[in-house]
Amino acid sequence: MKKQVRVMLMVVAFLGLSTSVFAYTAKEKLMAKRAAKMDAYRMLSERVKGVQIDSETFVSDMVTESDEIGAEFENFLKGAEPSSVNFNDADGVCEVTMEMGLSKIIDELKLIQKHHRAGNKFQVDWVSRYTQDKVVTVKGYGAVADSPGQKRLRAYRAALLDAYRNILETINGLKLSGTSYVRDFVLESDTVKSEMHHFLKGARVVSTTWDTDDSCKVRIEVTLQQTIAKLKNLHKHKYLGHKDYQFEKIDVYTKEKAVSAIGEGVPREDTQKEWSEFFGEKTSGPGGEKEVVVDEEIVVE
Repeated sequence: MKKQVRVMLMVVAFLGLSTSVFAYTAKEKLMAKRAAKMDAYRMLSERVKGVQIDSETFVSDMVTESDEIGAEFENFLKGAEPSSVNFNDADGVCEVTMEMGLSKIIDELKLIQKHHRAGNKFQVDWVSRYTQDKVVTVKGYGAVADSPGQKRLRAYRAALLDAYRNILETINGLKLSGTSYVRDFVLESDTVKSEMHHFLKGARVVSTTWDTDDSCKVRIEVTLQQTIAKLKNLHKHKYLGHKDYQFEKIDVYTKEKAVSAIGEGVPREDTQKEWSEFFGEKTSGPGGEKEVVVDEEIVVE
């Protein structure tokens, strides 16, 4: 059946007619949508956990306070519904957009505090003071196997990983004093280094563009306020050394209000190992939580 469809596509293309009617079956579209939705959930989880509560803590600190809090929070996120779902018949890519208002996040955190005493030490009412975005918006992607879009998503995965690496280098290069930089603190401890890598999962994807050769560029950013707060948090809870780093001084040496970076990538299949090495776990990047199931989640077999 697939061979017949491909022949029909070639004939229709030769005649200069639209091929979208014959391109993908309803099942293929449904599976691509499911993959994109799973990807969007993963992105939403990371972004919401990266929401700042006060000058030194984040939502991630609260939801990891206990297994019960973490489970309730994850169930809350699973209740999110896509604000838009778009399937591109030309390349077989499905894009799912999810949005969650900051007020809804705050209400859920307050509800968790009512259910669990462990959450009461966090100043949930302060969230709106430290977070400028009133709505958290993410996009998830999925593609049909052997479609042009599959190559585009592989390029996207490579570009996003490159962007994470580049923004980490930029953050490490932020100046703390005349002779010290953020890297001096981060590189003192493997734990701190790993935590900074995970912190970047909450970076906002500002823009994504593809070129005609299927190469991709991704721009991501985190606010300087978030970065300083994370560094202070790690110094307080994870750092085992005795140096007193003046993270507030970053504001003195840096005029920008956000740290951003651009990553570039081309379609390739060998990024899974690199993702795992960068984040220290079996993550496969956009489209799959674990390396062992990436093929089920990012493309349709």
